[in-house]
Amino acid sequence: MPQNIKTSEIITDLKTKLQPIGEAYTESGCEMQLSTSEKEFLKKQIVPRLFEKDVNDYMIMRIYEIKNRQQKQDFSPQRNIDQEIKDLIPIWEDRIRCATNKDIAVILETIASTLSCDVPNDAGLQQYFRILVKYPAIFLEECAYHFIETTRYRKLPLPSEFISFMELKSSTHMKWVQNIKTIYEQLERKINV
Repeated sequence: MPQNIKTSEIITDLKTKLQPIGEAYTESGCEMQLSTSEKEFLKKQIVPRLFEKDVNDYMIMRIYEIKNRQQKQDFSPQRNIDQEIKDLIPIWEDRIRCATNKDIAVILETIASTLSCDVPNDAGLQQYFRILVKYPAIFLEECAYHFIETTRYRKLPLPSEFISFMELKSSTHMKWVQNIKTIYEQLERKINV
């Protein structure tokens, strides 16, 4: 007499693809997950948009090498590319400099005149200046173009609308530059020891 054997099964789909770690847009540093190979890691490096024209694959590989191979015997601490990247860091920092009140005023006036809406009084403008001054001027310009293209009603966007458009881009660019700066400061310490 045949017996029906019942086995317990896990109720999950075993073929479900696991989500990769470290591929989010905001994770643009040079940290390597233990399970990724060097080649995969280098493919995942997302250079922020403002720096793409300056950075090539060789620079990304050099940044990776400094970050992860400094303690190895075959690591060479001085190369021409190191000086090139160190010279680019101040340029990158200047590109993401914080906006001035004049930059913000020009952006608000551009949006207001294009959309035919009113600019706030002095007290309202001071609030815009206070809130938006910590963001890079270049992203404020992008924000203005975005609002001019997409706004349906004649109203000046609120500071929160500016922030929601710029926050991710701004923080990604700033973290990337800070990460590269830290890597090269560590390299300087190693060379000078």
